[in-house]
Amino acid sequence: MKVAAVFLALVGFASAFVPMAPKGTVSPRLFGYVPDGLTPEQYAQVQAKEKASKAANKKKAMKGSVETLTQFNARMEKKFPNQPGAGHVFVKLKGKALGDKLKPRAAN
Repeated sequence: MKVAAVFLALVGFASAFVPMAPKGTVSPRLFGYVPDGLTPEQYAQVQAKEKASKAANKKKAMKGSVETLTQFNARMEKKFPNQPGAGHVFVKLKGKALGDKLKPRAAN
């Protein structure tokens, strides 16, 4: 009788560590990601719209470029005739990139 009680206690204790079977139906989406709240068809429409906008964006002119190099050179030649190299546009340096070229600030 004691052996049966110990056996039942061990079986009850061991059943706590057995994984439970999944509840409800398992989604048939095995090889794709679909965000929560969207059906696969809706997500496909969203992806198609994003792909079309990316393709349209690539067809636009270069971003951040106001003028071509030829236009820049023509403008500099007009502004500074017969002065090669005049009107050079320098890159703004920040932080420690200037090294010792910074003048020390006056003490307040």
